[in-house]
Amino acid sequence: MKKKENIFKSWFVKALRTNGAIVRVIETGVVTAAFPDVYYAHDGVTMLIEIKQQENIDGPSFTRKVPFREGQQSFLVRNRMHGGNSMVAISYRNCFVCTDVIWIDSNEHLIESGERFVSTKESFTARDFFNWVHRNFKSTSVI
Repeated sequence: MKKKENIFKSWFVKALRTNGAIVRVIETGVVTAAFPDVYYAHDGVTMLIEIKQQENIDGPSFTRKVPFREGQQSFLVRNRMHGGNSMVAISYRNCFVCTDVIWIDSNEHLIESGERFVSTKESFTARDFFNWVHRNFKSTSVI
């Protein structure tokens, strides 16, 4: 599963960088096992993003757990509680879903009523994604 997750991560990072976002892959295993995969900054919004892969199912799925490793979800929630932005990007067989960590319940399921960005690689536009980010995440700009 990790190989497909890395393919999605590479595509997602490149799509955002190509359209002007600062995106850095930061998961190293050295910092901490629960630390998110990606740092994102664009137009005053910064966030940590955890990339997940759900193989062989169509999404968004509200019945399958998001495959967090130990400590990942709680790290993102703590970051959010301390004023940071935390997103989870989940790749499914037919689409990908981005959501604020607050829209994933304590049992690691997507909350159906939650706000989310849903797209396919073929229909993805960075402008739609950036607009969604700015509607759903607070600016962290201090300038």
